[in-house]
Amino acid sequence: MEIVKVKTFKLMELDDKAFRRAIDNNRGILTDSFYDEQIKESWTEKLEALGYSNVKILWSGFGSQGDGACFTADINICSWLISHGYEVESKNNKWTPLIEAEANGELTAEITHQWRYFFSSSTNVAIHYVKDVESFKIVDELEDLIKLDRQKLGDQIYKDLETEYEHLQEEDCIADHLMAMDVRFLKNGDRFEIEQ
Repeated sequence: MEIVKVKTFKLMELDDKAFRRAIDNNRGILTDSFYDEQIKESWTEKLEALGYSNVKILWSGFGSQGDGACFTADINICSWLISHGYEVESKNNKWTPLIEAEANGELTAEITHQWRYFFSSSTNVAIHYVKDVESFKIVDELEDLIKLDRQKLGDQIYKDLETEYEHLQEEDCIADHLMAMDVRFLKNGDRFEIEQ
């Protein structure tokens, strides 16, 4: 067996050109297996506070047609209305028939996904009502309000995911990771790895 001595360097010991090469060669080190769970957990909690339950966040990114974020969920109509600032306390407000129907198990609402893309409006909002829906034009109004909300929220979720992804590609973030992992480099900035 032949023993070869190779001088290696820590990231901060490299000259500027080698440092740049090391960073560029490791640009995807933190994004190749982009970890989205923290963002998804945070958004699930936010969505639950807005009247959505059984939330599932779907997304794809970044830079292709159809990229975006959306979510599926069941909707608690009363909680949704309250969290969005609508009056539900008085007995004679326009939402009363829907709230009563939901309380009696005669109304359910959900957001479903059936597309191959995940942009914010790629989901369907449906309010299922046991009685004659035609007598309650308010159902259409509520569906429209929820559609606007799910699109706005999906766009915000995607923006948060994209912001984190871009942050993980920043020079400082990559450098911090390489230093924390005590990665060693050759003089030209290539990563030193022992072949087995």
